[in-house]
Amino acid sequence: MQLDHLVRHEPEVALKILLAHCGRSTDRWAALAAAMTFEYGDDKLTFGELLDSLDGTPAQVPTS
Repeated sequence: MQLDHLVRHEPEVALKILLAHCGRSTDRWAALAAAMTFEYGDDKLTFGELLDSLDGTPAQVPTS
């Protein structure tokens, strides 16, 4: 799903995912802020790609 679509149409879902992914990590929140202000041009970023870009390791999905 495209990031802009998710944030505009499902903000509560996006918030829950971001809170789960970033938690209390100030580094991840700072990386998110930087990623959100970066100019991507015509490229559309998916929500998963944004989460993966916050650090060098892919986001872990809870399995419970």
